[in-house]
Amino acid sequence: MSYNFNSLVSKIKIFLKSIGREEIKRLSRENFAKAIGINPLYIRSEHKKFLARILHQEFGVSYKKIAELLAMSMRDIHKAVREEINKKIVEEAEREAVSVEIQAKAIELLRSGEIKNPNDLVLKLGVSLDVAENLFERILSNEKIIASSVTKVVDKLKRLLDDVKEYSEHLEKKTSEIAKLIAEIDDKIVEVIRYQNYAEKSFQELKEKLIKLGADAEKYGVLSEIINSLEKKYKDLKEYIDKDLKRYTESLFTKNENEIKSLIEKITNQEKIFNNMKADIERLKILMTEIDIGLGYRFDFKEITCIFMDEEGYCREVAYLKPIQGLYMKSVVEHDRIKYFINVYRHRCVCLACPYYTPRYKVSSPQKTS
Repeated sequence: MSYNFNSLVSKIKIFLKSIGREEIKRLSRENFAKAIGINPLYIRSEHKKFLARILHQEFGVSYKKIAELLAMSMRDIHKAVREEINKKIVEEAEREAVSVEIQAKAIELLRSGEIKNPNDLVLKLGVSLDVAENLFERILSNEKIIASSVTKVVDKLKRLLDDVKEYSEHLEKKTSEIAKLIAEIDDKIVEVIRYQNYAEKSFQELKEKLIKLGADAEKYGVLSEIINSLEKKYKDLKEYIDKDLKRYTESLFTKNENEIKSLIEKITNQEKIFNNMKADIERLKILMTEIDIGLGYRFDFKEITCIFMDEEGYCREVAYLKPIQGLYMKSVVEHDRIKYFINVYRHRCVCLACPYYTPRYKVSSPQKTS
């Protein structure tokens, strides 16, 4: 006799939900068959096992009653229910008991770009799809949390440094222009003073000559008038030079007044920007201090230092085929290949999100090493 299994399951669930537990206990096979539209004798054995699990797990029907309704043996019912329970236990155990090595390998594959989705984990590591999906989501979430805060701080600092560089170049340019203007003023002043000194020196020399020639004032009255005239001309010349210098200086500053005011305003704004940067830099210092404190627990307390760090401070768990510029590393020849190991004691931030970290001992209150 043919039947639609999915439709049959729906009918059984709807029927059992419509009656109470006590009515289920009193239900006969004949009435059960009428309600679901098929004699249980014609239901296939594998479908009966599935229905037995539903009756027992969802509706709490006893093994004895299931045997009566579905025409099954107690042995088959017990086997069907226990198979499902054991299957769930195994699946849960597989999901929870992912080894540290598999987790570490999965993180390494994700960071290297060899895996893009849970299916890649199934192919690379040979785990089930459920385990792969759970592991992939957890690793991806942890990676995002660790990288997010540091990336934001670094990006903001980079933008601030770019702004500082831009304003520094602008200030340097304007400072050069001001220095050039000051140099021009200095040259003009030196030129005027030189001319004034030359005129004064020439006048004194001429005056001395005339005095020598006009010792007798009465005899050389004309010389006296010449001297007085020269003195007046010298005063007029000096007054003219002073006015000309003042006029030139005022003209020079008036000409560049707007530019000088603009530069002063920009310098003031730049001071405000530097003051605002102080707060960001202080927050960055606090973040770095927090990171140093957290990593310090892994290095300053002997009982929770990582088992993979040797006495010299090198991590022997992760090897690199090439040295990394700027890091303290040592090379070791193993199996005719050169491997490089990082000194994590010098570069503690390398251990920030390391999946391999394993403390030497588990203690309630670690004692700081000397």
